[in-house]
Formats: sequence, structure tokens, C-alpha cells
Amino acid sequence: MSDFHQHGPVTALPCLVDRPMEQLEGEIARLARKFPVSLVIPMIPSEMARPALRTILRELHEVAYLHSLVISRNKATLHDYERET
Repeated sequence: MSDFHQHGPVTALPCLVDRPMEQLEGEIARLARKFPVSLVIPMIPSEMARPALRTILRELHEVAYLHSLVISRNKATLHDYERET
């Protein structure tokens, strides 16, 4: 669970308590109609080629309230970007 919090247009979920997943997802889905939900996933270039990423993306594709996904490529070089294109 997240322990990060930020004021302003970027919000984290710092206090997720033991509640049924359906209740949490329902609340997020309701709020997402007014406030689009984006997810930022930081990763290093070597993680882009690992099989886990494909599984993660497949699962996230099923999240109805997720508006956008941003993958932050930390420590990437020009060569890393050229390799991926």
C-alpha cells in the first residue's frame, strides 16, 4: 500500500484500509467519472523486456476506471530509446 501523499492535481492513495476490494473499486470508479485516473509506473530500461510487464499491462487493460498509463523510463539512455522503437 502506498505511503506517499501529494497535494494538488496529483494524488496518491496513502491510507488503504482493510475493506472489500469491490467497495474500494466502486469508490474509485465513481470518482473517476469526475476525476480521470492515471497510473504512473516507474521502471528502468531492462525491465521493459521482462515478461512481467506484458502481464501487468494485460491486467491494467481490464481496469475500467483507468484513463491513462504512463511508464516513466528512469535511467534511460538515447540507446535505450532507439532500441525500443
